[in-house]
Amino acid sequence: MTLSQLNYFLAVYQHRNMTKAAEACYVSQPSVSNAIRDLEAELHTLLFWRNKGLEPTAAGEKLASLAAPLLKQFEALPEKLHNYLHQVPSCIKLGIETVVGEFFDDRFIDICQKNPSFIEKVNYCGADFLQRCIQDETMDFALITSVDPFENPRFYVHTVYCGSVCLYTHKDNPLAACALVRPEQLADIPLVGFSEYALSQEEYQELLVQMLGNLYPCNIVCYSTNLSTVLRIIQKRIASAILLEGLFTSASDIQAVPIASEKKIYFSLIWKTGRVLTGEEVLFIKTVEKLFSLPGILEV
Repeated sequence: MTLSQLNYFLAVYQHRNMTKAAEACYVSQPSVSNAIRDLEAELHTLLFWRNKGLEPTAAGEKLASLAAPLLKQFEALPEKLHNYLHQVPSCIKLGIETVVGEFFDDRFIDICQKNPSFIEKVNYCGADFLQRCIQDETMDFALITSVDPFENPRFYVHTVYCGSVCLYTHKDNPLAACALVRPEQLADIPLVGFSEYALSQEEYQELLVQMLGNLYPCNIVCYSTNLSTVLRIIQKRIASAILLEGLFTSASDIQAVPIASEKKIYFSLIWKTGRVLTGEEVLFIKTVEKLFSLPGILEV
């Protein structure tokens, strides 16, 4: 069975006449007759009743219903392929959790500025809001953090980075000389809390329990959503901070001391379950992976 045979068949089905069908297809009448005969031989059934005119049999009616949309799709292939090859790639709508945004230096912003047709928008929002945006498809991707590996059946989750937590304190603090700080030692020192929004003492204590896996009370003296502010507070000896490893590496008066905890902070790129990634989106994911593999990416 060939496309030409099906085309001739549909012409006969439409005109109910071999000669008119041949004229419509710009071929000879024997070409149409032979095509119908060959189809009937291949299918082992009559497609038309030959009386005073040509009337389709039940098999002919069924073949017409199947062949018509098939030929229509085939005729549309060149146009669809042309449109695909010449289409303008849609920009990626990206959301970044506020806390994640604080960990970035200017490198990520540079990527966005150098690829204005690649990344349409970068929004810094809370993790819960970003998840809702991914779910209702107002954003394509979101970059979020979690204490444990992020799991949610509504999203694909691609972890791009994970790190331990440290105590950041002034070098004059006695704890700065420790090779490792135990969670219970943190109960005796003033701490500055860092989060994407203001938390109560109880809420931040719950966050520390998640980060450190301990129930020791901590002395939180102030909060900030800005890492530069946290740095100044530590440098002025007002308080220390519990943060992700790799920060403040250029500050000679700040000491990062590992905390005895098996917990990790995970950076994950998420997108909606069932989404089929385009070539541009796969390239975007590789760009994010490369960004997190750069040395000093968390330096502030």
